[in-house]
Amino acid sequence: LSDARSAADAVASREKQLLERCARAEAEAVESASALEALLEEKSRHLSEREHLVDRRLVTSTLSLCLEHMSSGRRRLAEQVLGQTLQMLGGAPEDALQLRQHVREAEARQRELPPPSEALGEAFLDFLTREASEG
Repeated sequence: LSDARSAADAVASREKQLLERCARAEAEAVESASALEALLEEKSRHLSEREHLVDRRLVTSTLSLCLEHMSSGRRRLAEQVLGQTLQMLGGAPEDALQLRQHVREAEARQRELPPPSEALGEAFLDFLTREASEG
């Protein structure tokens, strides 16, 4: 009888150790799963943000080129520059149509205004140069 009790105690002790090991393994698995989930969310967020990153120099040079074309009366070239830029940035064809409409409206407003002074043009060119050199 005492042998049976000591065997049962040994089995109970072994079972307790195994249950503790199992509980630690489960806790570790839950912790690993939550850490993995956090890393996957961070990666997803990073990829999502990266998709929308735009090079400031590209935008600056594109706008500068577009303004140059518009000021020299080459509206079609300005539309092409804006359309290609829109495609590079992932814009839809509807966006291109809307953009063309905006260009036409801006051109109409520009015709109504007196011609800009040379100083304003020079100041804008200096601004674009500074922005391009900082980027």
